Amino acid sequence: MEAAFEEQVGPEPLKPTLKVDAQVQLEELDAIFYQHLERLRPFGPGNPEPVLACAGVECLTSRIVGERHLKVKLAQNGCLMEAIAFDMAGAHPLAGSLEVAFSPRFSYFQGRLHPELRLLDWGRA
Repeated sequence: MEAAFEEQVGPEPLKPTLKVDAQVQLEELDAIFYQHLERLRPFGPGNPEPVLACAGVECLTSRIVGERHLKVKLAQNGCLMEAIAFDMAGAHPLAGSLEVAFSPRFSYFQGRLHPELRLLDWGRA
């Protein structure tokens, strides 16, 4: 069975891929965007969260939260946004110019609703 698998797939392990739905600029993620995003809910197996990519983003700060997660502040063309990368505390400190992939979402914190990006992947620009 292993030989048949290697014959079909090859000897190298498969690399995970991330399907990106659209390339955006951070400034496009405004209140109107989030209103439209809310109309697409609920997200789940038949309706996955959108995955967006953004190039030329500057990571200004990063900090570890909850011992395992990475919270970052991203900037692009004067627009600032916060993002969280779950289970990625090992990437701290993160800084510099990046290309990022994320899912936009609302975060409920201390009784307030605010837009946030769930960082899924990133690479150096």
